[in-house]
Amino acid sequence: AAFPALRYGDFENVVIKNEQLVYRRATPEQRVYVLLNLAEEEIHLEFPHQEPVLQDVLNGDAIFHNDGGRTWLPLAMQVHHAVCDGYHACRFAEELQAWIGP
Repeated sequence: AAFPALRYGDFENVVIKNEQLVYRRATPEQRVYVLLNLAEEEIHLEFPHQEPVLQDVLNGDAIFHNDGGRTWLPLAMQVHHAVCDGYHACRFAEELQAWIGP
């Protein structure tokens, strides 16, 4: 498994907003941050962390450097509320974890 922390790691909410969610799954060896954006437009989301760099494994392996404990990441997911709500966003996160995990 490339990301065992997604399956077995401790869970922590990092940012909870009306249209954005950041959570962390962590084991002693690995930390994975999952960012979800339900807004219609791309946003740049700032969230606190202690990692020296973050790597976007879904979008071309872009590298983002820590700037004093915070990193700004572009995040986009467009959905229409008539076909997607919090339940569906949660299902997406679970399926994403299953895809990335073993």
